[in-house]
Parts: sequence; C-alpha cells; structure tokens
Amino acid sequence: MTPSSTWPSTITLKTARAGGGRDVRAGSDHSSRRNRLAAWLAGAVVAAAAVLGTQMLAPAGAEAAMPPIREITFPVEDPGAWYGADWHAPRGGGTRLHLGTDIFAPKLTPLLAARAGVISRGRLDASGISGNYIAITDSEGWEYLYIHINNDSPGTDDGANPPHLRLFPGLGIGSVVQRGQRVAYLGDSGNAEGTNSHVHFEIRQPRRGSPPASINAFPSLRTSQGREIGDQCEWGPSPAATGTNTTEVGYRTAYDDGGIFTHGASSFHGSPGGLPLVRPVATGESSPSGLGYWLVAADGGVFTYGDARFWGSAADLPLVRPIVGMAATPSGRGYWLVAADGGVFTYGDARFWGSAGGLPLVSPIVGMAATPSGRGYWLVAADGGVFTYGDARFWGSLGGRTLDSSIVDIAAGRGGTGYWLLSRAGGIYPFGSASWHGSVQASGLCVDRQGRAMLTGSDGLGYWIMSTDGEVRPFGSARSLGDRRQLPVTPVGSPVAVLGAAPSAEDPQGAALEPLPVPDPAQQAATANDGRPWPPEPPHPTAQPAQPAAEPALAPAGGSAQPVLSSLALAGGPAPAPEPALALEGDDAESIVLPSEG
Repeated sequence: MTPSSTWPSTITLKTARAGGGRDVRAGSDHSSRRNRLAAWLAGAVVAAAAVLGTQMLAPAGAEAAMPPIREITFPVEDPGAWYGADWHAPRGGGTRLHLGTDIFAPKLTPLLAARAGVISRGRLDASGISGNYIAITDSEGWEYLYIHINNDSPGTDDGANPPHLRLFPGLGIGSVVQRGQRVAYLGDSGNAEGTNSHVHFEIRQPRRGSPPASINAFPSLRTSQGREIGDQCEWGPSPAATGTNTTEVGYRTAYDDGGIFTHGASSFHGSPGGLPLVRPVATGESSPSGLGYWLVAADGGVFTYGDARFWGSAADLPLVRPIVGMAATPSGRGYWLVAADGGVFTYGDARFWGSAGGLPLVSPIVGMAATPSGRGYWLVAADGGVFTYGDARFWGSLGGRTLDSSIVDIAAGRGGTGYWLLSRAGGIYPFGSASWHGSVQASGLCVDRQGRAMLTGSDGLGYWIMSTDGEVRPFGSARSLGDRRQLPVTPVGSPVAVLGAAPSAEDPQGAALEPLPVPDPAQQAATANDGRPWPPEPPHPTAQPAQPAAEPALAPAGGSAQPVLSSLALAGGPAPAPEPALALEGDDAESIVLPSEG
C-alpha cells in the first residue's frame, strides 16, 4: 500500500486480536491528517517489521534481545485500543528516536495507572512537544510516562485545556495512586495536535542521567493483555537474568541418541552419535577441568571423551532398573552411577556411601548430585524425596507434598550447603543456601516448557534450565550462551543433560569459592517456583549408612544386580576391570524535564 492523499477518510487498522479491527477516523476535510497517518503507518510497519524480525524472534534470554518485561496494568481503559511496535521509530525528521509506544483510542478514554506509585512530575499547560503529561514512579524507582493527555473540550479540538478533563479529580503532583486507578484522560496535546488521539506510553528504568533510560514498552504492554511477545504471553514472576557470571564461558547439551552439541566457548571432544546404541543415553557429566565429559546410557554403558577417563561401567550388569543419574568425583578419577531403584554403583576413586536400593520407594530415583568433597551424595526421587549419604547434609525435600509435576533433576549449591530440585513443569525448588532466581514455569511462556535438566553456575547465584525441546534458559547470574535454536543442524534425539565446560569449583582467578551461608532454619522460607514463600518441612531422617561391601552374597549397591553375580563390583567393592575407552569421531536514563517524544 502506497501512502497518498487519495486515501479514504476511514482507515481500518487491524489488530493482532482475532476478529479485530478498530476504525481510526480522519475527517475527509483533513487530508494532511491522512497523510500524517499514512506516514505514521508506514513508519510503524517498518518499526514493527524490525522488532518482529529481530527482537521478538531472538532467543529468549539472549542478552540485549528482549528488554525487561514489567508487570503492569494495560494503561488505556479500552480493550480495543490499538498500538504497534513503534519503539525507536524515527521522529523529528530522523533527528531523534521514539522512546515510547503510542496507544490509539478515542479522545477522553480514561488512562489507568500501570503500577501503584506516586505522580512524581508532570506538566499540565499543554505546552511543548509533550503537551500535558504525568509520570508515575513506582516503589522500585521505575517511571511510567503518560504524554499527550487531553487538552480539549468534549467533541472538539479547541485546545481549551479544561482542568477537569486532564487529570481525574483530586489528583496532582505528589498524589499516591493504586495500580489500575483512573488517573488522566487520553488526548492529543503537544505535537500530537492534528493526529489521531493517543497516549505516548513510556517506561523508564530507575537510572539518573541523560539520555533517559527508557525501555521498549511493547513487550510489557503485550503481556499485560495476555498476548504473545516472542514466546512469552504473560508476565511471570521470574526476574530477568543478570548475566553477571562471566566464569562459565560455555556448556554442552547432550541428547539421548548420543549427540553432543557445544554452546559458547565449550569444546567438542566426540560423541556416540550415530552409533547403534543398545539403550539411549540417560545423562552425562563434565570432567572437573571442563575439558572432557562422560555420557552414560540407560543400560549402564559409559562413554568417555576428552580428559574424562574410563573407570568402569554397569553395561554387563543385569540391571533391575535403568541408570538415571551420574556424578563425578572432585578429582575426576572416578564416578557414581545410580539406578531408578536407588542402587548406587561406584567406579575409580568414588567411594560407596550408601544407597536407596532395598528401600520401599514411593517413586523412582531420578537423579543424583555429589558433595564438593566427594565424600557424599544426594539422591532425589520423582516425588521430591531427598536421600542423603556420607557428608551430604539434608536441607529439606518435597516428599509428602502435593506437586503439580514430578521432579526430574537435582543440582548441588555452592559448598554443598544447599541444593535445587527441578520439576517436569520447569519449576525450581531451593533448599539450604540455594536461592530462587526464577524458573521456566514462572516465566509466563505461551507454551508450557517441560524441564529436563539443570546446570548451576560456579558462583552459586544462578543456573541454566534445559527444557525437553532443547531450549536452555538462564536465571540469576547465568548468561545466555545458546541452545538448539542457534545450531546449524536440528538435533534428532531428545535432550537429557546440560554439561558445564568450565571448572565449577574455581573462580576466574583460581581461588576456591567459599560456601554460601545457610539461612537460619527458623527464618528460612524456601521459595516455590511460583514466587510465593512456603515454610520448609520438618527435618527428614538421613538414610541408613552403607553396609559393608565385602560380603559377596549381597546384591550390588541397592540390589540392582542379581546376587549370584558375585564377581561383579558390589557396593563399595572393587570395580570391574576398565573397558577400553571408545575413541569415536564426533558429529558433531536523571530523566530530562521535557520527555523526548513525538
């Protein structure tokens, strides 16, 4: 469509809403208005295309790809109000950028407080390019600007600026307002004279200086209406990742067909991808140096790459239940495997500290994590029950609670003073010193993502969550380093693990990190995945200590193999002779007094 003065007097702007359209009427005797609207439309289309083509389709969590999304009430009391992606559209003949989002609705439509706060500043003499405007500042210091507030008498464009039709009665600078409260009337004051009535709505971060620290309000507006922005349909309580952890430079994602994919600065050392595996890969673990990794199949077969050495496997054991978890010792000279029935198998310098084999488990074991000393480990069951062995302390569990989905993984906190549990719904449950930094479940995504695995940062202040679709999302101090969406090929299998590629026990200078402090249990409130606090459960009895491993008549660690196979590695006993490692090829802004606006 080419803008011209022969446009009809009525132009219908279609919204993204199904069945939607809203008439924006420009009188037939105002051809200049039509031309301005046509030009605005052309600019809005260009701006929308730019946003849709880059920002909205950028990977969720990618740095600078998505602005912070604020939980707000839609600021115009008209469900048919129309707005486009005009953030940073050119204004003033290309001399400046548009710092807000223009929301079109009939003149005198009530404007609502996007957040509770104080009307901190404004101007009501209808002068300047902004005309009448106010700013509401919330308790966190964020500003919400309402520009081009009404200056006309009803049914006119007289510019009389009637006081009772600017702000709602009783309001002025310094007034406290509640979220959703009517605060002003939409209009066309300032340089909006001669255009269709609208409010320039702008969100500014709590930063002093110039230029103003405005963010793109479009995503916040979309989510306030339950509409999609990228893959986000609503505001969620998960805070945006800070990305302050620069120690981890990459990670690897592992798939059940053996495929290994590298992200960030991680390195590829091989994979069993393409091999005719007897059973799918169940999980994996990085070597302490980050320069190698192990993969373990459900049948107990272990595959080693880089500097990860082979210390044995359970491939020849008649397992009663499949292998579901793996943890490496701090030296990298050994590892543990755990089966779904709770049986623990030890290899290399990994010592046996006990198992849940033989216990009447309500739900199967789904994962394990080792303590920093290597002298203990935690097992977690699908119902959220946590079992502790060796020097692994019990910090709480979800056992006995009603969960919306099962638990799928456990990750140890820094220093072993806590841990996180990940649910199938993508929820995060922290215990001990582990803190909640957000979750997939609480991110307001349009399509629910199922959690599959997680990786913690070495600073203990962030983590990555991998979904069953292969997306990896950062939380807390974690940075986005990529996932399947940036790969040149599409993985064939299903994701099973995300493996670190940097030493997880050292900081950038190589100094050992101190454990994080554990909150006073009397004061602690572990945060659930929906952002609401709930009290920790009473102390849980520590699992029984390990039985001596020298009795050949006993079944291997938890009874995962038949007792007649006495020559096999029993719990705490010697491991079988190492198999040769497979050498496989890999496929692998103080705000300005007059808001800059147009």
